[in-house]
Amino acid sequence: MNLMLETDPKLAPNRPAKMAITPEYAQPRTKQLSMLLERDFKEYWRTPEYSFARWMLTGLFAFLQGLIFLQQELLESADVQGRVSLINLMLTILGQYNIFVVVPFIFQRKALFYREKASAMYDPMMFAVSGGIVEVPYVFIESLICVNLVYWMVGFGPDGGDTSDAWWVFLYYWLISFTFTMCFTNLGIFFTYISPNAAAAALLSALFTQVLGLFAGVSVPGANIPDFLIWLSYLTPLRWATEGQVASQFNFIFNEVCVPFGEIMTVAINQTLGTVSSGCLAVEGSNTTQKCCYDSGSASGALMTAKDYVLGDPKAAFPDTGFLGGKNGYSYDFILYDFIYLAAITAVVRAITFYAARNLSFQMR
Repeated sequence: MNLMLETDPKLAPNRPAKMAITPEYAQPRTKQLSMLLERDFKEYWRTPEYSFARWMLTGLFAFLQGLIFLQQELLESADVQGRVSLINLMLTILGQYNIFVVVPFIFQRKALFYREKASAMYDPMMFAVSGGIVEVPYVFIESLICVNLVYWMVGFGPDGGDTSDAWWVFLYYWLISFTFTMCFTNLGIFFTYISPNAAAAALLSALFTQVLGLFAGVSVPGANIPDFLIWLSYLTPLRWATEGQVASQFNFIFNEVCVPFGEIMTVAINQTLGTVSSGCLAVEGSNTTQKCCYDSGSASGALMTAKDYVLGDPKAAFPDTGFLGGKNGYSYDFILYDFIYLAAITAVVRAITFYAARNLSFQMR
């Protein structure tokens, strides 16, 4: 009889013919996201040991590196290699520090996440979206602090030639730092959602950053990586970030450096051959002198620009690929693709994180 009353409108005229379908959540997803963002921003503001500590610690490290390389002059190959290593080191520190501090912080919030997910209070995807958005302003300021400290203290930027590109070179350098740091922060959140506990997430993070970091193209240049492993170099975000910053910097640095060492001296051109000696550079506006590298009165190395030493000069009389250029190496032609890849891998990681938040659960039953 009860079934008839519920299904037959003649027997129950005051009841609807069909039962209304209850929505999955009490509030629309836009409202959920708005409420979660408000809550998350308050939580981050009230957790300075996580949010603001990043600014202080990474800023302190950047300041120390700026003091070590304060207004560095590029005179020998070791100076150039030191600057390349500094670029790679700052990216590594920004990425690894953020990925390691975000893991325990997100795990502290997973109990709340599971409770609200089980009670259908919030869509898990909205929870993950909010967690990614709230990181943006903090990473923005963190990267801005570090880049400004290192960039101007060390003396980055175009040098030894036309400096009209200085403004966009700096902006690009900061943009790569910001995008790379966001990428690694999202990787930390991703490892949190696919791991049963903080220890497992930290282990996965360490394996990812350490193993793929070997293929970034600095410790082992791309030209020296075996062909069957080169795909790892193109997979790691650190390779693309380092290429973008190194190539954009050194493509406009025309300082002459001695490779491997020596002091630049101006001497007469070889009168017998009437040409500039190998490893020397002609003096602009002079047909009788050349600049060479000498140490204790004898030739000690080749003289070339910092740009050619790092990225190479394919138009040179003897093809020179530079110590980071050549096959599978760094190239200024790819700086746009460097940014696109970092942005794309960040978006892919976020999408996988959304899926993991909705479908994976490690609750103890």
